[in-house]
Amino acid sequence: MMSEHYFLDCYVITHMGKVREKNEDNFYFFHHVLKENETFKNEGAYTDHPLLFGVFDGMGGLSYGEQASFICADVCCHYDLHEQFLKDDMIAICHIANAQVNIKKRRLMTEMGSTASMLTFFRNDVFLCNIGDSPIFLMRSHHLRRISKEHTEKDLYEKLYGPYHQKTKFRLTQNIGLSDADMHIQPYTDQIKLQDGDIYLISSDGLTDMVNEEDIEKELDCFDNQTIHRLLKRALDRGGNDNITIILMKVSREEVLWKK
Repeated sequence: MMSEHYFLDCYVITHMGKVREKNEDNFYFFHHVLKENETFKNEGAYTDHPLLFGVFDGMGGLSYGEQASFICADVCCHYDLHEQFLKDDMIAICHIANAQVNIKKRRLMTEMGSTASMLTFFRNDVFLCNIGDSPIFLMRSHHLRRISKEHTEKDLYEKLYGPYHQKTKFRLTQNIGLSDADMHIQPYTDQIKLQDGDIYLISSDGLTDMVNEEDIEKELDCFDNQTIHRLLKRALDRGGNDNITIILMKVSREEVLWKK
């Protein structure tokens, strides 16, 4: 009997950009988190066990955004995933990180926060969870589509002013670091069946503010081991106005013969 077996070819890169004085992004990638200004890693793994990836875009003055995004990544490092409850696990990660950021806020008497965009791959499925506006994309059959939910005031502006108004950046309506007195966080989740050739991209908006989706689609359509570097270069060449963090995952299906 033939069984489907999926392999992930995975890449992560992060860069401070050309304008910011420090990198307030962070990531979770095969138990690695950001420890240097610029990091590149490439690893591969089968989806026989849960594989969690995340990008976290910190917000706050001084080093506070950096601390908030690190808290999110650090929670991922210490959280044990449960194969039967992966959506719930990622929601739990958001709530734990939210509580820890709020504790830090009260102790430092300041404002800080972070987005959180995560994917967990397991067997034939990928589980999605996000809060904030750091995008998650799926490239399938040469077509790129955003699969995360944008927690911003964009929908409200479009209802008021139509889809063609000039505003391009919108205030967040959800993020890690909201106190329960302000709003109970509601992470968005989804579950998607894997297909051979799928490419998943998680990034901070340092990429998507500089590079439009059409150009991202063109790069992913020519996927190779330099794609992530080309995406970073495009963002830097077009201004690099923010920190840039990108995780890319290419899905390959293998058929495995097994006996009862």
